[in-house]
Amino acid sequence: MFRTDRRSARLRLPFLLLALSIVPIRAQEPNKQVESKKTSTGGAIMPVHETDNFIRLFYNRDAATIAKVLDGAYGLSVQAVGSDTLVFRSTDPKQEESIRELKRWVALLDVPRPELTLNVWSVQLSSKNLQELNREASQVETVVSRYNQRLHDSLERAWKYLTDARNVPGFYDTYFSDYIGRRMEPETTTYRPSELDLPACNKDRYCLGFGEAFRPLRPALTHMLGVLAAAAEPSVADQFVNCLEGVSACQSSERTLERRSTLAVTPAKHASRDRRSDSSNDCESRDHDALVSDSDSGPSFTCFGLQLRESLEPRRKALLRVALADFLFQYKFATEHPHDFDVYDYSTSAQSLDSQFDPLLVAFNRDVAVFMKHLQEEIVPTQGKLNGIEFASTGTVTVRTISGTDSESDTTTQNAFNTTPPPLLQDFVKNLGDAEKNTPTLATANLSTHAAEALTAFLNSGKSGTVSIGRALNLKMSPVSLPGASAAELKIHLESKDDGTAQSIASDGSTTADTTDRVSLQTIDTSVRVDSLRLFDVSSFSAALSHGRKPIPLLPPFVDLPYIGSFVHLKLRPSTVYHRTFAIVSAVVLPTAADMLSGLRFKRDTSGTDLQLVRRFHERKLACIVSLTNPREAISSSAAADCPSLKLDAPVGNSAVAGR
Repeated sequence: MFRTDRRSARLRLPFLLLALSIVPIRAQEPNKQVESKKTSTGGAIMPVHETDNFIRLFYNRDAATIAKVLDGAYGLSVQAVGSDTLVFRSTDPKQEESIRELKRWVALLDVPRPELTLNVWSVQLSSKNLQELNREASQVETVVSRYNQRLHDSLERAWKYLTDARNVPGFYDTYFSDYIGRRMEPETTTYRPSELDLPACNKDRYCLGFGEAFRPLRPALTHMLGVLAAAAEPSVADQFVNCLEGVSACQSSERTLERRSTLAVTPAKHASRDRRSDSSNDCESRDHDALVSDSDSGPSFTCFGLQLRESLEPRRKALLRVALADFLFQYKFATEHPHDFDVYDYSTSAQSLDSQFDPLLVAFNRDVAVFMKHLQEEIVPTQGKLNGIEFASTGTVTVRTISGTDSESDTTTQNAFNTTPPPLLQDFVKNLGDAEKNTPTLATANLSTHAAEALTAFLNSGKSGTVSIGRALNLKMSPVSLPGASAAELKIHLESKDDGTAQSIASDGSTTADTTDRVSLQTIDTSVRVDSLRLFDVSSFSAALSHGRKPIPLLPPFVDLPYIGSFVHLKLRPSTVYHRTFAIVSAVVLPTAADMLSGLRFKRDTSGTDLQLVRRFHERKLACIVSLTNPREAISSSAAADCPSLKLDAPVGNSAVAGR
């Protein structure tokens, strides 16, 4: 029965809309004749509806190129309108099926592309002190190594916990996991052995056959999220995050799993962080505070922990499971029955799954970004204490873009540094002559004339000046995500250089070229493959430049005489300057539903399967997943009670939702 209070009505609305989206209602006007056709399997009678003669592109918005590829197929003329619309030029009703077939082609091409967050970190150091320079360069290398190792350890700990936990009886919600991972029961015993390596559904049931969805478990975040979605207990989420962070509560949970044969999740104690009082608005600051309080810890996953707990609550978990199951069904249907899948259902299922996974992946990347920034900040404070480092420049460019899209970032900074040169003897002598006319009266009233003039000349020597340096950090990048969205190929053009000529401005306004030793230009043009979430040193440079110095004469008149020079010299060692540069890149890939799951293999359906029955069974199954995952939002109590006995050949009237 429906509850009539206002709060319940608000909570129930999303699920009513979901039920309507699961079973599209296609109204037929009385005067329109509906044609029928046999499916490719020969067993199902599918309705054929009138088809619009155009389709809009949402992701692959290159209508001209796609129209060129499709033009002429099935005898149809295809024309591009703008950059995102294709028109099929035909008025013959007999070509409607051909138009639908071309739309299926377009649907497989027009899929969302992964989003990437790219970080390029440029470090340049120059010094005459080789030991000091090597120390700072080693610090940069240590940051890269610590970042990669700690992030790797975090995922390994979580993967180990989840691997052990999923083997404990009671971990999975079998109603959901069996539908995803089991295969249809063969009608005969003539199946090849390779087809029998998955457990089968009960007779007269339908299962998707994605055995790799939950086994073997891969140490990839997206795969582990799918396993968490199938877990029966939502408290598994806290233990998963505890293991990501490496707190002692994770170890106690592992010991509990070893001792018991049934799933028992250790409650979070003082050893784990209490996230109930956290807010997603300040989760990044909490990450930073946790890293500052313990420099040897990290990363911290406050943002991800909050979002994971929210996503695995019954209401949200029901939507996540439905989106996951529906996309796998539509993907399998499009692959196994390419001439029968529904364009609209295929596209919307991918969008729905993206919308469910996106908050989790974004939250995880927020935590990782805080961790990387924290490690970079460990280097910056030391630059204020550099002993012998004449020039240090660091810059980070962060660009968020779509795979396959060219991106560019140009940044220029203008910097002014106060400088006070040491007073030189020649400056003192020069200012001493000027001091005879410019000595302040206060000085002559309290000091002797010569003392006042000497003090004035000394104070006028070594006046502070300013060094003006402009720096430019320019980045051009073309990223392309690789299969599975676990890595990306990057075409990078990076320039770190002086912007204009550095100048030293004296107190009187006169300017001279600044002669500070530095790397004035670094250009990198390369293509590289990088794994997601890892830092890579794509370019490094090390150089030493020595310049000889003239010897100092030691015999009067202490100058080199023409043609003779000096018979005794003090030989000076050559002046040497050392330079080190680093260009470090990380790519965080935000995969789409197609990237995360389309690589999974599945077992093909039994030959002769009635596709219309399969569609109806899937629609009822989704409604049952909603009802059983979150009983408070069940469409109806009687429908939920019928879910365990749902059969492939059940009449539409007995379904959990209204049929077509």
